[in-house]
Amino acid sequence: MNKQHLVAALTAFSLLACGLAAQATPTLAGPSGLAVLPDTTTTAPDYLDIALDYHASDSDAGLDGVTAARGTLGISKHSEFGMGYRMLQGATSHTTDYDINYKYAGKKAGTRLAAGAQFFVIDNEASGTGENARGAQVYVAATRELTRPRTHLPDTNLTVGVNYTSLHSSAGVNPAAFRPFATLSVDMPAQLKLNLEAQAGNGNLDRKPLTSISITRNLGKGYAAQAGMSNLKNNFFGGDDQRLFFGVSYHMYNGLGTK
Repeated sequence: MNKQHLVAALTAFSLLACGLAAQATPTLAGPSGLAVLPDTTTTAPDYLDIALDYHASDSDAGLDGVTAARGTLGISKHSEFGMGYRMLQGATSHTTDYDINYKYAGKKAGTRLAAGAQFFVIDNEASGTGENARGAQVYVAATRELTRPRTHLPDTNLTVGVNYTSLHSSAGVNPAAFRPFATLSVDMPAQLKLNLEAQAGNGNLDRKPLTSISITRNLGKGYAAQAGMSNLKNNFFGGDDQRLFFGVSYHMYNGLGTK
């Protein structure tokens, strides 16, 4: 990690140390969730959640940093629509990718349920070696609160789900796989929220299982911050090494409905 990354990381953690309670934001991959994997939350109707993060990502072709901008719009009480743009930067090349995503969520017998779909395009502009790719992901997830009401235990939510990813590259390689995942969020003392995430690896798509640990914090007036470590690679897959990520988000009324 270079000096600029260290300064930015210390700034991010200092913001987390002086904030308020956490709020949901778009994941690095797009849909609302924790840090890298979706859960069953959706952006509130008539609101827009926007997020900007930097990830010192473990990527291919000498790419060593990802700037990710995402947004999710609450369409109804149960659904959201999102878009994302990411630039993966390196010493000799860069890649951009774009995605759109949709999620529908509901609740039955005390368990929150969700299903979503995502479509993405990866444009690799590496000189002479770039490969373009397009892909799709669909997932289902269920979230259950583990702590009982009126106890002194921290609120803890467990989400389990499965993600199906299909990738089609210009090189003619078209891997696809089902990958189960689980996430755990815990409201900690001092109004911190701890997030743990894991997704099973598949040799067709991942180098290792995808994992993440992060802390989120609400900074007030609609702003939130997050910081953590993940081996997320090329925004959707599990890479070799855990790398730092940090960013901010903003929860805003979009003015198109009744507040």
